[in-house]
Amino acid sequence: MNIEQEMNWIENSKNIDSLEVEICFQLKNSFYIGDPNSHEQLQDEKYREAMELPSFERVVLTMARTSEAVENTNELASYYKNIIEKAVALEKPFNDIRQYFWLRLWLWNTEEDVHVSFPWYDSLSEMQQFFSWLKGGTEEPYIDMDQGWQVDAIRVGENLHIRQIDPDYDEEYSNVCVPFGIFVQKAIEVENRAQQIISGLSKELGIDVWSKYLNEASFGTGERQPNKKINRTKKAGGFFSRLFRR
Repeated sequence: MNIEQEMNWIENSKNIDSLEVEICFQLKNSFYIGDPNSHEQLQDEKYREAMELPSFERVVLTMARTSEAVENTNELASYYKNIIEKAVALEKPFNDIRQYFWLRLWLWNTEEDVHVSFPWYDSLSEMQQFFSWLKGGTEEPYIDMDQGWQVDAIRVGENLHIRQIDPDYDEEYSNVCVPFGIFVQKAIEVENRAQQIISGLSKELGIDVWSKYLNEASFGTGERQPNKKINRTKKAGGFFSRLFRR
């Protein structure tokens, strides 16, 4: 299949006025205290402790958009500190709690019932691949894919064509065309807000665990340290003290 054939999808793009763009901090209302390798415990609610979510106003209770969190960084930091304290108390390694720090990139238009998701992008750096492509002004298409997911995007004149498909089953979930300049400006604003929030959170927690994938994480600042228990964490069958600071 040649490039021209691969790009035939743009002929079927639906023209819409706009797409909203947001990066969301995923929030969980419970903390898993069981064995991460036990399917039975993972399905059992008794192995989950209730967690208090931030109180600031949100459209979706379990997601904090950058527009919602930017003026509430301290409260968001308190939510994450609670997670860290629980992990330290249970001697859970960072790998067992990394999902509590995941981000999500969403594009949508509610009136048109259009949604484009990036479920394999967990950190800001992964999302910045897409943002960098947008800001670069290249005529080359943006294509990324993973298990059961693919996003294609290309600039044609003053418009952006973007679609989401399941390449395994050749199923198309969305395929739209929007004004390029307006969309890029929204993306830049969202990226800037995300960086501002992450900078504030990193100062509070002593480390940035949102911008890129980390194998280990040492939490704590000169003013505040996690739980005073010995912070040991499992790795390759042994213990080490790199994950949390004392």
